[in-house]
Amino acid sequence: MAILLILNPISGDINKSYFLKVLKNKLGKKVKTLNIFKTTGKNDLEHLKRHFQDHTYKKVLVAGGDGTVKLAAECLMNTSIPIGIIPLGSANGLATDLELPTSINSSIDIALGENARKIDAMFLNENLGLHISDLGINASLIKTYEQSSVRGKLGYIFAGIPTLLNNKNPQNFSIETNDQKLTRRGIMLGIANSRRYGTGALVNPEGIIDDGYFELLIFKELNVKEIIKTLRGEKSHNSSFLEIISCQQAKIYCETPIDFQIDGEYLGEVSSVEIKIKQKALNIMI
Repeated sequence: MAILLILNPISGDINKSYFLKVLKNKLGKKVKTLNIFKTTGKNDLEHLKRHFQDHTYKKVLVAGGDGTVKLAAECLMNTSIPIGIIPLGSANGLATDLELPTSINSSIDIALGENARKIDAMFLNENLGLHISDLGINASLIKTYEQSSVRGKLGYIFAGIPTLLNNKNPQNFSIETNDQKLTRRGIMLGIANSRRYGTGALVNPEGIIDDGYFELLIFKELNVKEIIKTLRGEKSHNSSFLEIISCQQAKIYCETPIDFQIDGEYLGEVSSVEIKIKQKALNIMI
């Protein structure tokens, strides 16, 4: 049996040497071949696609954050090859939502196991999204974080201060779904294929990652009390803070260009986003 490990060597603040030692000990003689693809941040997708053209694997392991998982998903969409996630990123949104363990030993055990789940995938302006994307203040925070030299959760904290201070006023979003047209005003508009951010914040309590639907999350105001509730994993019942719309396709038009991120990757400012969903597109170990 051959396995590929896609490893982001600089993600999070985890010792990758220790992780590799544990993984190789667990594999023992059960795996004939373990190939390691290390990301560099330069043409990773192109190089990985070429690698898959030359190699065949029974399973692919991903050690990193959401961006590394997305890299694997880009290559394995609509295949039967399962992806085992070892969450070693600064933010591990998909792993958090799937309730995967955070310990290296337990996450490796699940990744090497036999239980898999087919999950949906979103396409936002033709870009793949697996977890939660958004327009507005959180995307601005990610932009600031990417410009910082501080990694991990501390980096997100440092990025949050200037982001809040420089936050633009709420703006209008014009929304077209498969069955309605409406306008809403907010500081942020989330596009969710799952329930939680990597922080554990429960923003889409009714979300199901394999039901063929995604949710639009309209955050209408910066309400500290309600934000703390979501961070505690509590459901917000305050309609003046959050409105949720479930749909299968949507187009969003912004009043002015606004920061946009997909699964923790900042993609610049956009004026509109078109979203579609592909049901049960990926096989994830759980």
